[in-house]
Amino acid sequence: MLLQKQLTEDDCYRTAIACLLNLAPEDVPHFYEDAPEGEDRWGFAEAANQALFDWLTERGLVMVTVPLQASSFEEFLEGAGKITNKALYYMASGRTAQKRNHVVICWGNEVVWNTGRGEIVEPLAEGVYLLEILTTPIN
Repeated sequence: MLLQKQLTEDDCYRTAIACLLNLAPEDVPHFYEDAPEGEDRWGFAEAANQALFDWLTERGLVMVTVPLQASSFEEFLEGAGKITNKALYYMASGRTAQKRNHVVICWGNEVVWNTGRGEIVEPLAEGVYLLEILTTPIN
């Protein structure tokens, strides 16, 4: 994993993907930059999710997203650690104290890399944290 910091304040998602794929953030599209603000979108617009899907499948990958409810980010990490069993890195999404969506990279029940300055302190507006795993699809 290539550890790097996000280029802008709104760049955590693509930077986390870049870290996991050993790429520069500039080599990963900013899928959610143009996402409409008012849409019910788990933080992201449908068109942006399709762009991410297309970009990943061109590289032989898919993103598996699991929404999890937890009373705290620590509880989320505890549960995610049991699900992933330290078999892989995964991305965790929630919100910072400033109510901004943010993504960090985790392994087991620990945050191992934060691409930005904020820490996740609460779930997304929809009331869940997201566990996201990059993997290869079954053909």
